[in-house]
This record gives sequence, structure tokens and C-alpha cells, in this order.
Amino acid sequence: MATHEGGQRIGVRTTFAADGTASRRLSVYCVNRGASVELAHCSACPRCTGLQLPTDQRDGVVTCVPAPAQTSADPNSTLRAKVHAVMSRDVACVTEDAPVSRLHALLSEPGVSGVPVVDRAGHPRGFVTKGDLLRSPSRPVKRAAGEGPAKGREALTAADVMTPVVFAVLEETELSRAAALMAMEGIGALPVVMADGSVGGMLTAVDVLRWIARADGFQV
Repeated sequence: MATHEGGQRIGVRTTFAADGTASRRLSVYCVNRGASVELAHCSACPRCTGLQLPTDQRDGVVTCVPAPAQTSADPNSTLRAKVHAVMSRDVACVTEDAPVSRLHALLSEPGVSGVPVVDRAGHPRGFVTKGDLLRSPSRPVKRAAGEGPAKGREALTAADVMTPVVFAVLEETELSRAAALMAMEGIGALPVVMADGSVGGMLTAVDVLRWIARADGFQV
């Protein structure tokens, strides 16, 4: 969820590279701009009244003075909500040259059904699901003439197993449209991209169902 009691929750995009290093990008949804921004913008914003960085034990939160003349949400428009209000802002990504072993580790974590494959700027290049790993070749991957010897399974990278077509949504997309896309394409998760085109979160079918249930008063 993007919101947090007392402020806006800080999201963490962690990107794993081929050498095992991980880089982090912190972002938060700015209610005054109507878009996600990197956390550095908040420290320079005069409306920012507090900032708590995320740790392993607690969420990061930004509090600020909202812009005037904001309207309250229509309680009857659950599916008219924007994706940014429902999505998860913590997302693990990999670069195209990351080893398949890293994907196995990420996809074995609870609640993770897919991993975006991104370039160095965080822009989506592909997507890997558990099904993609199951379909990955058990025999060495043949190379074209002049490209060197076949690749063994242990040498496979994210680029070898990913689906190169990425279905994604903008954070300002209406939830109903995102749900329709997942239903039409038969997929259970969508990367959410920010204004700069980089991945800023994930929206899953479970996120949508949880949002609907909570709107009807269920504590889930």
C-alpha cells in the first residue's frame, strides 16, 4: 500500500546485478505533485514536515502539509482508485545479466510472483515469473554461429528466460483498467512505472482483491 498512517510510505526498489551487488532507489508518492518522486526531492520541499527512513524493522514514512483544495475520495468508486493507492512500493528487480540463481531466490520469497528485468536506469526490459523458470531449458542453450559455445543452465541469465514483452501500468492508471489488463492477458502481476519510465512498484491481483475487501470493511 502506498499510504501509511501518519504519512506517505517510502518505497524501495532494489535492483540486483550480475556481480551480486544491489542498488536501492527510494521513492514516495507526492500528494502535492500527484506523482511519485525520488526521496531527495522531499528533503528540499518546504511542505515536508517529517521523514523517517526505512529499516529492516520499520517502514519509511514522509509527512507533509497537503496542498489546499484537495477533494475527498468517493466511497462508491473503489475501482476508480488510482494504482498508486493500491500497489506495493517495495519491489525487487534484476538486470538482464543477473544469474538465474538470483531469480530462483527472489521468486521463492513469500508473495513474490514475478520479477521485473530492468536496465541500469530502472526501465523495464522484461519480466520473469515462476512459470518462466519452469519453462527454462534444462539442456544447454544453443548459440548462433560465431557466438561461442552453448550455455549451461547454471550460466543462464535473466535475459535468457524472461518474457521480453512487458505489460505495465502507470501509477495514475485507474485500478479497473489495470485489473482489466491482468484479466485479458491472464497475468497476476504488473510492474508500475513512474513518470520517468522506471519501475516504481508492483500491482498484483492479490493487491486488487485486498483493496476491494478493505473498501467493504473487511480487515485483511
